[in-house]
Amino acid sequence: MGLVTLILQFLAAIFALLSARKLRKLYPDILDNRRKNTN
Repeated sequence: MGLVTLILQFLAAIFALLSARKLRKLYPDILDNRRKNTN
């Protein structure tokens, strides 16, 4: 069971990093759209 938990934690860490990169790319676009709408 220890090996399985390590693999699950490793996959979870990779998924978190990938999702974080996607969110970082999406948030600037949302902020730019809000600024364009306000201006």
